Amino acid sequence: MIVRALKQPYSVQRTLKKAHLNQEFIPYLQSIVDSQGKLCGAEALMRWQTTPTQLVSPIAFIPAMEETGLIVPITSSIIRQLADTLEPQQLLLPDNFYISVNISKSHFKNLSLLEDCRYFIDKLSIKKVKICLEESRNASSSSKQNLVITYCKS
Repeated sequence: MIVRALKQPYSVQRTLKKAHLNQEFIPYLQSIVDSQGKLCGAEALMRWQTTPTQLVSPIAFIPAMEETGLIVPITSSIIRQLADTLEPQQLLLPDNFYISVNISKSHFKNLSLLEDCRYFIDKLSIKKVKICLEESRNASSSSKQNLVITYCKS
């Protein structure tokens, strides 16, 4: 039903806005390990949880988010959810831990990304967790530009 609604242009933005208001977009973390197999970071993956047991594939909604401009506020929500979730657990994280977040070129046109990064860094200041931003060329493509920005607060 969700995927069908996303195929109808008039309802795409309304469906995504409603899901955003209902806080259905959630972060999932995929571990990143170093050459010795030790945990050193995680990649934040956006998931759309329509029910407690149902997830919609990102291929079905990320391109629509980019087309409608909702990618920026929804990514903002994901970054803030990550900060709020990790804050009470930050002492359990290894030194130099980082979270990698995919962004699109529309994020560069909006200064809210800077505020989101500041929020993240301030919440995780005890362990100095870093946030790395990777610009995706296209949400439906697995290729990424080589641009990686690390926002660090000293």
